[in-house]
Amino acid sequence: MSRWSALFVQVRNVLRPWARRSHLSSTLLALAGYLVSMSPSLLPRSWYIQGAVAGISALFGYAVGRLIELAVIAVARLAELKVTMSDTARSLILWGWPALLIAIVLLTPPVTVRRHQRTAEIVGTSAPTELELLGATIFAAVVFALLMGLWQGITGLVGWISRQLSRGRLESRVPRWVAQTIATVVVLSVLTFATDRFLIDPFAHRAARAAHDVNALGLSDQPPESPLRSGSPESNESWASLGHAGRDFVTAGPTQEEIAEVTGQPAHEPIRVYAGLAGNRTLADTAAAVVAELERTGAFEREAILMLVTTGTGWVNEWVPSSFEFLTGGDSAIAAMQYSTLPSPLALLESAALPPEAGRAMITAVEEAVNALPEDSRPRLFVSGESLGAYGANAAFESLDDLVARLDGAIFTGTPGFTPLHQKITDSRVVSSTEALPVVDDGRHVRFASKQDELTADQWGRGLGPWEFPRVVYLQHRSDPVVWWSPELLVRSPDWLNETRLGSPAEQMSWAPFVTFWQVSADLVWAVEAPPGEGHRYAHEVVPAMAAVLGDDPDGDYSAIEAAIEAKDPTLNGESAP
Repeated sequence: MSRWSALFVQVRNVLRPWARRSHLSSTLLALAGYLVSMSPSLLPRSWYIQGAVAGISALFGYAVGRLIELAVIAVARLAELKVTMSDTARSLILWGWPALLIAIVLLTPPVTVRRHQRTAEIVGTSAPTELELLGATIFAAVVFALLMGLWQGITGLVGWISRQLSRGRLESRVPRWVAQTIATVVVLSVLTFATDRFLIDPFAHRAARAAHDVNALGLSDQPPESPLRSGSPESNESWASLGHAGRDFVTAGPTQEEIAEVTGQPAHEPIRVYAGLAGNRTLADTAAAVVAELERTGAFEREAILMLVTTGTGWVNEWVPSSFEFLTGGDSAIAAMQYSTLPSPLALLESAALPPEAGRAMITAVEEAVNALPEDSRPRLFVSGESLGAYGANAAFESLDDLVARLDGAIFTGTPGFTPLHQKITDSRVVSSTEALPVVDDGRHVRFASKQDELTADQWGRGLGPWEFPRVVYLQHRSDPVVWWSPELLVRSPDWLNETRLGSPAEQMSWAPFVTFWQVSADLVWAVEAPPGEGHRYAHEVVPAMAAVLGDDPDGDYSAIEAAIEAKDPTLNGESAP
């Protein structure tokens, strides 16, 4: 036997046990999970995020395949079936299957790169290169190996404990199924405790401390001098109590002079009030503090009041209040309050009930104060919120009828798809419209849009009916994962993926169980990094929407106001929401 023949025999002997133990269907489903996850979704992703999604998806496919195999093996044993394989077939699997697997994995990046480039072209951002997708593939393999190692370690530990319990004298031996159950419970309990003790608790502690530090930023800045702003010397709310987001809010926005210069009309000095997390006061106490500030500043004598429900940190998208102040000529008051110092995802995990409770508390308190005034001297009431703020603001109303009965208008930007009222209104759309841009009652009161021309026409360009008052607008981009993310993506294909979506970032997407959920979840990481007008970045499109809600022409030219807002704070087209 030659040296090469001997080497071949040695390699074959090493790989033969692997071939016998290899799980073909598991590997096929793991490959399917990888292939589907490497397709683009709503937004272009970095190579390492793409790799993590692909690795997790491949592991899911492998797990499903393994469960199928175990079920087939169990049935075969019950039926006393035995499947044999010829040496030729075994050799083909031994050598051909790994080679085919590697070839498919390595060919995927150059094959899919054009689809990723198309998504990036629609969104208006840079596309991943073939090299970056190759890096994602390598990282996916690393993630898959690490997760497989963890899985094997856990199952190995369960097996070892089970065997220890099953050993011993015949009369004291624990039945196998009981031993396996006990071992599984013990291992999962220890793993849960260790994860909570050494991962979740330290992370939560550090996140809370970081949020506290961020909330303290801006204390060295000068508080507003105008008595019409919270945090001023005349205010009931101290500068320190407002928090970082609150201090930014009360010092931002256009002045009376700037409004008059842009609109060419006499203007008022806008009122902005804010209440932060001062001391240990409850949400009701904070809402009462907002009302007290409105009363102090004479806000109830203004023409219109906008109630802003903030995001987790208390942040407000400045495009919304600034557009409200320009369009009302400054004859306005804007109220907001803080209910958490954590970023929105962490605030939601900490308490999903907190944003709705905060929204209801502030809106109800202001509404009651306005309703206590003589009917002929009440200001118009409007509500707005973005992201978690929209989720909280929507919770104050049982239905669209309830909303239009109590308010003079509302504008919500980037409303999370799990918001009950948003879901209810979307589900009431006419059959010919889509989930991406629903048409409800021919646009009589509520309209969904991603840009200005969609305020007056559906996505096919067909004009909507008369827009009666009060008017409500839901601004939602087709590329905003905050709007389209839902746990249902795990098991069900959503309507927005089953509809015509040419020209949308979802154009290149297809649904797959589990995988699509992780793709859209990964998109959340980059949602606020998208260019303005895409992802979770709402900017210029806010102005015509606000104008429409206030009663102005939805098709009007508001470029002067848009330019003034951006010039006042150029970071608005580069700043992301907490």
